Amino acid sequence: MPQNNKILSFLFGRGDFSLSELIGGVLLLIGIHLTTYYNYLLFHSFVELFSVIIAFTIFIIAINCWHSIQNRYLLFIGIAYLFVGLIDILHTLSYKGMPVFKDYDYYAPQFWIAARSLESASMLVAFGFLGTQRTLSKFALTVIFGLITSALIASILYFKTFPACFVAGQGLTPFKINMEYAIIATLLISLGMLYRKRNYFDAKIFRLIGWSIVLMIATELSFTKYVSDSMSDAFNELGHLFKIISFYFLYKAIVVTGLADPINLLFGNLKASEERLLEAQQLARLGRWEYFPDKNEWVFSDEIFNFFGLPKKAQPSLHSILDTLQAADQRVLQDAIQRLREKGEPFEVKLNCTVFGGVRFAQMRGRVVRDEEGNLIHLVGTLQDVTDEHRLQEALTVVKDKEKYELLMQTSGDGIHVFDMAGKVVEVNDMFCNMLGYRRDELLKMNVAQWDAKFNPEAMKEKLAENFREANVFETQHRRKDGAIIDVEISAKAITYGGQSVLWNSARDISARKQNEIEMRRSNTELEQFSYAVSHDMRQPLRMISSYLQLLELELADKLDAEKRRYFDYAVDGAKRIDHMLVALLEYSRVGRRGELLTSVDSRAAFEDALLFLQPEIVTTKVLINTTGEWPSIIANQDDLLRLLQNLLGNAIKYRIEGRAPEVTVTSKVTQSEWQLCVADNGVGIIPDQIGRLFKVFQRLQTREAYEGTGVGLALCRKIVEHYKGRIWVESAGEELGSQFYVTLPLRQVAEPLAEPIRG
Repeated sequence: MPQNNKILSFLFGRGDFSLSELIGGVLLLIGIHLTTYYNYLLFHSFVELFSVIIAFTIFIIAINCWHSIQNRYLLFIGIAYLFVGLIDILHTLSYKGMPVFKDYDYYAPQFWIAARSLESASMLVAFGFLGTQRTLSKFALTVIFGLITSALIASILYFKTFPACFVAGQGLTPFKINMEYAIIATLLISLGMLYRKRNYFDAKIFRLIGWSIVLMIATELSFTKYVSDSMSDAFNELGHLFKIISFYFLYKAIVVTGLADPINLLFGNLKASEERLLEAQQLARLGRWEYFPDKNEWVFSDEIFNFFGLPKKAQPSLHSILDTLQAADQRVLQDAIQRLREKGEPFEVKLNCTVFGGVRFAQMRGRVVRDEEGNLIHLVGTLQDVTDEHRLQEALTVVKDKEKYELLMQTSGDGIHVFDMAGKVVEVNDMFCNMLGYRRDELLKMNVAQWDAKFNPEAMKEKLAENFREANVFETQHRRKDGAIIDVEISAKAITYGGQSVLWNSARDISARKQNEIEMRRSNTELEQFSYAVSHDMRQPLRMISSYLQLLELELADKLDAEKRRYFDYAVDGAKRIDHMLVALLEYSRVGRRGELLTSVDSRAAFEDALLFLQPEIVTTKVLINTTGEWPSIIANQDDLLRLLQNLLGNAIKYRIEGRAPEVTVTSKVTQSEWQLCVADNGVGIIPDQIGRLFKVFQRLQTREAYEGTGVGLALCRKIVEHYKGRIWVESAGEELGSQFYVTLPLRQVAEPLAEPIRG
C-alpha cells in the first residue's frame, strides 16, 4: 500500500488542479463537443486557435525572459513553438471547408504532419541543452527554425513535393500513418528523457509536461484511425479533444504555473542550485555577515556561529568576533570596519582567532550596500575559515625554507653552522667542517662552547640570547681540532629552519685580515708621526724666514720702492700661509692620537664653546644662527667635538654671499643609537660635481682672494667623524643656493684604541 501511494503521488498531485478547474474543464469540453452538431469546421477552428494561442504565449515568455530563464529546455521549445503555431494557423486555414486554399482539399493533413514533426523533434532536441552550459542564441535559433518552417511550407504549397496524407474515398495514406507512428516514437523518447532529467523541473511541472506528452501520443494515435473524407468523424474529434487537453496541460505547466510562481518555471533548477551553493558554502566554511547601522544590528549565518562556537540563539555582535582576536587584529578589524562605514572602502583582512581553546584563522571581507541615491543601507561581507589552508601554507613554507637554506648552506663560500638556543649544532656545511678540521658527524654532536675560544660559558649564553633577539655581526676566535686559534667574523641571524627557531651563523676566517690591520695600523702610526714631526719641526725655520724678511724690510726701508716693498709683502705672506698650513696639518695629524680617555661630552656645551670662539666673526658678519632639536651627550674627546663644530660653523659663516644677510640653521636630532647634526647655510653653495673634492686635504673650491683658508678644515672634519665611526656628507642645489653639511656620530660606540701622544 505505501508503494502504491508513492506511485500515485508521483503521477498525480493534489494541488495540480482545483475542483472548480476540473468541473470547468469538463464543461468546456462538453461545450466544444456540442459545436460539432452545429458545424464541425467551427469546432476545429476553436481547437486549433486554442493551441495556437498557447504556442505563441510560450514563445512570448521565452523571448522576453531570455536572460532570466536558466532552463535551456524552455528557451529552446519557446522559439520552436512560434513556428509550430504558424504552421498550425495554416493547418486551420487549409481545413476542408475553409475558403482560403481552393486548389486542393487536403493541405490540412500535410500541415498537421509538418507541425507535429517539428513539435516532437524540438521537444526531443531541447533535452540535449537541459542542464548544460551551452550558449543558446535566440537569433540563430530563430533563423534555423525559420528556414526549416519555410522549407516545409514551400514543399506543401509551392513545390508540392510534400507527400500526400489523405486521399478522398480511400482515407489516410501510408505515409501519414507511418509519420504518426514516428512522431509517437519521438514523443515516447522525449517522455523517457523527461523522466531522466526530472530533477531539473519542479515536481508539479514535471507531472503536467509528462501528461501533456502522453496526451500528445493519444492525439497522434487517434489521427491514425479517421477515414471520413470530410475529416470529421469520431476519431478525428477525439484526437482534437486530446489536443485541447494536452495543450492545456502544457499551458498549465508553463504559462499558468509560470505566472503564479515564476521562480519555479524560469529558474526550475534554482532550488537545486541553491542547495549546491549551500553545500559548497558549508564545504568552504564560508559564512555571511550583515550590519545595519540604523538599527545597530548584526546578522550572522550559521557558519559564523559555528566557527566561533556561539549558540544559535546568541545575539550577534562585533564583540563576539573581537573577543577572540589578539589586540593587534582587534585594531585592524575595527579600523577596517570604521573606514568601511565612513569612506566605503572595501576590506579584506586575515584574523588570528582563539576559539575552542586553540588558534584558528579566518579571512574576513566587507563592502557597502547603497541605495539608488548613494545612501548607505547596510554593510555586508563574508568570513571564511582558512585554518587548514594556513596550516598547509605553513607546512609548505617550512619545506621550501629548509630546501632554500640547505641549498644556500652548501653553495656558500663561508662556514655555515646552525644551532639551537642552547648552542647545540643542528647543521653545518662542508666549508665550516674544513675551517675547524672536524668531520660533519663530529660537529653535529658538539656545542658551540666546545670550539669558541673567546667567550666563557656565561658570556656565551648571553651572546646567544642577544643574537636570537636581533641580527648581529661580531668577531670571535675559534679553536680548530688541532688546537690552532683562528680569528673569525660571525654574521648571526635567527631563522625558522625545519619548523624550528634556530640561529644561522656565517663564519669567515679573518686571521689574515687581522694581521693586515695590525700592519696597517703600525704603518699609519709611523706616517702620522712623520706628518706630526714635519709639520712641527718646519714651523721654526719658517718663523725665522718670516722674521728676517721683516727685519730686512725695515733695514732697507729707505731704499725700497713700492714694487720691491710689494715683493717683501708677498714673501712674508707666503711664509705665513705655509705656517698656517703646517698648523692645520699639525691639527689634522693629532686627530685620534691623544692619550686622553674618551668621556661623555655634552654636545650642546661644545656647540656653545664653538660659538664663543667664533664670536668675532659672528659679530662682524651679523650672521643669524638658528638652532633646533635635542642635544645629547656622546662618548668622545671634547677637543675633537669642539674642533668639528667650530670648522662646520666657521665654514657656514665664511662662505657667505656679499649683500645677502647670512643665516645658518643648526639642526640636532637623536635616534636610538646615533646623533645626527645638520649645518645649513644660505651662502655660495657648491656645484654638485665638485662635492667629491671637498673633504680632501688642501682642496679649495673658492679662490684665496675671495675667501681665506688652508683647505684642511673639512678634511679635518672628515677625519674626526670617521675616527668615531660616523659619517659626513654635504648636499647643495648649486651655486648661490646654500649648502647643508650632515654628520652622524654613534652615541656609545668607542673609536679605535688611541695611540700614545707624540711629544713635540
